[in-house]
Amino acid sequence: MTTKRDLTGNHLLETSLRLFRRKGFERTTMRDIAEAAGMSVGAAYYHFRSKEDLVLAYYRWTQNEHERLLRERLPGLTDPVERVRVALRTKLDMIANSRPFLGALFRFAGDPKHPLSVFGPSTRAIRQRAIATFALALEGAGLTGQAARLAETGLWAVHLALILHAVHDTTPGMQKTYALADTAATIVGRLALLAQTPAAEPVIGWLAGALAFVESPAAKTTKTTKATKATKATYERSEP
Repeated sequence: MTTKRDLTGNHLLETSLRLFRRKGFERTTMRDIAEAAGMSVGAAYYHFRSKEDLVLAYYRWTQNEHERLLRERLPGLTDPVERVRVALRTKLDMIANSRPFLGALFRFAGDPKHPLSVFGPSTRAIRQRAIATFALALEGAGLTGQAARLAETGLWAVHLALILHAVHDTTPGMQKTYALADTAATIVGRLALLAQTPAAEPVIGWLAGALAFVESPAAKTTKTTKATKATKATYERSEP
């Protein structure tokens, strides 16, 4: 059941996104948002402590909507390439009208200490859900264990690169970005099939070590060391 507080929060979020798109994230203030929403500044702060909180709410909404749409569109599709293509194109459709706003946010992406960084602790839960959502696109590809984890995380990284490209894409209807998405889907889908072969095992082990660096900082050293040892052992077993 939607409460009055939920409705007010949604109204503030929609208002803030409209202002972010028009004025930019940096130039928009909480006072601007409150006035545009027809409420006091104090009331706005009651629902959201800062502009950053509003952006995090946007991240969560986008993630929820992406997952909902994929659960509607993926059933019946069996080709991994087509499933990945749908997942990537659906996300691009969702962010098409927010590109100027997202472009401003990408300046924070590389700083994991910033609350809006897609690699930081503040967005960890959203990031994990996003990776799990891309895992839906890879269902049926026959991937398990490390290979599945690498493919899911890799696909999430690919989608970030596509969003960054979309921000700067001046072609009508983001034609270049959609073409890149289709190419990426073909590559990821084919690599998913290749990852099931014994020849791919050493590479998967090496990539698993690299993946440890984007996970829990406290576990980096241990995980990387274990993955490196496992990779070395795999290569030794594969030698004639």
